[in-house]
Amino acid sequence: SDSFTVTVTDDCGGTTTQIIGLTIAAAKDTWSFSNDYLEEQTGADLDGSGVIGDGTPGNAASPANLTSATYDAGDDYLVEGTLASTAALDAVKSFFSSFNTARGINFDASSAYKYTNVSGSASNLKTLSSADLGNITRTLTVSDSFTSPTSLSDLQSIKASFSGTSFDYHGIQGTTKELADARNDSGYDWIKNITAQNGTKSFTLTDLSLNTTHQAALVGNGADALDASYLINQNGLTSNSSAYLGAVSSGSITYRTDASADATTSYLAPITSSSSPYTNHVIGLANTDLQNPSSIADFNISGDDAASGLSLTTHFYGGEQLSHISLSGANLSTTNGYSYQQTAGSDTSSISDDIWTLRLNLTPGQPAISGSVSDNTGSSILGLILHTIASSDVGTTNDLGASVFRTQAWWNDISAND
Repeated sequence: SDSFTVTVTDDCGGTTTQIIGLTIAAAKDTWSFSNDYLEEQTGADLDGSGVIGDGTPGNAASPANLTSATYDAGDDYLVEGTLASTAALDAVKSFFSSFNTARGINFDASSAYKYTNVSGSASNLKTLSSADLGNITRTLTVSDSFTSPTSLSDLQSIKASFSGTSFDYHGIQGTTKELADARNDSGYDWIKNITAQNGTKSFTLTDLSLNTTHQAALVGNGADALDASYLINQNGLTSNSSAYLGAVSSGSITYRTDASADATTSYLAPITSSSSPYTNHVIGLANTDLQNPSSIADFNISGDDAASGLSLTTHFYGGEQLSHISLSGANLSTTNGYSYQQTAGSDTSSISDDIWTLRLNLTPGQPAISGSVSDNTGSSILGLILHTIASSDVGTTNDLGASVFRTQAWWNDISAND
């Protein structure tokens, strides 16, 4: 810094004098460390390539001219290569500390270790400090497989501290409502921004949503609409412990037990209708994707994947509650067959934040002879109707207290008011 005395004279001979100080701040330097050098020094495969350095030992060097004399407070260290794990990042930080000690460099608090690209599982990335996440300059990759993706909330937490240019993740997991709301998270679309693998984007639902508003928001419309290229893992709907797979078709989501259909594939396309005061959610397994709603033969699941039974999880929101269940040929499993409880909102007086969760484990059964079933020989069906009510009907005679009725009848012959 320096100072100067400046005198200014105007046209009339008047003068004024001012002392002006001038300070020139030292330029901030970024010292770049190559992957070759860092791997040689740490003895670790930092980028996951399977090779230490470039394969030629001892040919890499630290940044030219970096000494205690040339380092200034505020200078940063940059890792040029990719760090394939948080363990690699920790190894680099440990090396930098040793490097500074050996060179007599007092690494100032205004300086930072920066990383070009970092990859890691969500569980490991969550252990990084917000400073480390914020010092990733280019790409942060959440490496969890699309078959076992991390939760929306974990991804949101990691991304909140990241300030680089690209945030990559191969899948995401949450309830239908959570992922529907995530289509516009302060302008960010968590579904559209999934990184495709082999041309396919995949996400996982933890519940079978029967809420048409949530379904529509998740699928989207117009330019934001999801299409058949998205693969949906439906963990809220399983047979023999295997999740159903969902696909977007004509603005809705349909489910089946196999990625490639075969002779034993089971199918589901839930249907919602109303018969005041009830909303009726029909869940019935079929043996073909092109069902005739009036043909019991299309819903005979004998020998199909669903013959082992069905596990179902669904949620009711904002005052909608379960009045009763009509099982259609199905039976409740003897182990954990039925659970219905409030899982959110019990600590407030408002119903807007209420969530009620229903979990069922069902086994198939033979339908009764009825007006719609003239011959039940060799038939096995698995279905049910969830009859729900609005908050205004809770506690009235329309509310049957989440009771379960085993009718044996095919769902076509069941009325909510029977």
